[in-house]
Amino acid sequence: MLSAGQTVELIVNEVLDHGLVLGQESLAQQAWSEESGNEQVFMPAAAYRDVPAVGDTLRVFLNRNSDGSLEAGLQFPKAQVGEVALLRVNQVNQVGIFLDWGLDKDLFLPFSNQRQPMEEGKRYLVYIYVDHSGRVVSTAKIDRFIQDESTGLKVGEKVNAIVASRTDLGYKCVIEQKFWGLLYKDQVFQRLRQGLELEVFISGIREDGKVDLSLQAPIAQRLPDLAERILERLSAEGGYMAMNDKSAPELIQAVFGVSKGNFKKAIGTLYKAGKIKISATGIVLVEEVS
Repeated sequence: MLSAGQTVELIVNEVLDHGLVLGQESLAQQAWSEESGNEQVFMPAAAYRDVPAVGDTLRVFLNRNSDGSLEAGLQFPKAQVGEVALLRVNQVNQVGIFLDWGLDKDLFLPFSNQRQPMEEGKRYLVYIYVDHSGRVVSTAKIDRFIQDESTGLKVGEKVNAIVASRTDLGYKCVIEQKFWGLLYKDQVFQRLRQGLELEVFISGIREDGKVDLSLQAPIAQRLPDLAERILERLSAEGGYMAMNDKSAPELIQAVFGVSKGNFKKAIGTLYKAGKIKISATGIVLVEEVS
């Protein structure tokens, strides 16, 4: 079923002077089907420059026009129904709040969907959904749509996340547009802004289903790569590097982008494998005897 807020591929059924009639099926498919379920939608001529031919497939975004009818267009929003996004307020008037979401027609947010009074020119994290009347609208009260308890996630899995807010423990993030997750502040070495999109890893799933996140892959996945990078740096610097297990965490983070604990585990692995020697001042690459 076609509904507002979707990006879909539709087939040109008719080319009219004032626009296009698009459908889920071609005219040939409709002719051969005894029970055609073809839904059609109109695209006004103002929405396109080049006139397509009957039978062409178009990727379109569906929204409602001023009279409430479903309409197709070739403009695509910054975010769609079922997604969270950081959007700028274009206008606040007596009707409500209007957000820039990349289309000529702004995205509506009712006053009742504010968490706090919203101001023109500022950006807010919102969730986009279809209301009871079929309109695409938004809300700043995203907790209504984002779940605390996760399902279908696995520890070690890489996921997409959006930074929602900063807390005493770290950063609260929206995972895959569905679940809440927490990125602990001791895992982060720079300030993260609200709305930033990240690739993160599931570091833990608690008994209550809440998710802990990390910017780094699980240690079992990272160590081989980190150990290889340490060996490459040693080779590039002539077999000696003025860093060891006593080096400052800030230096290790700046050079390798990892925590001191993970660095120590990696050089420990290399030491046990006979690849390096660790001195009081640094690390020495052990030359392999051929």
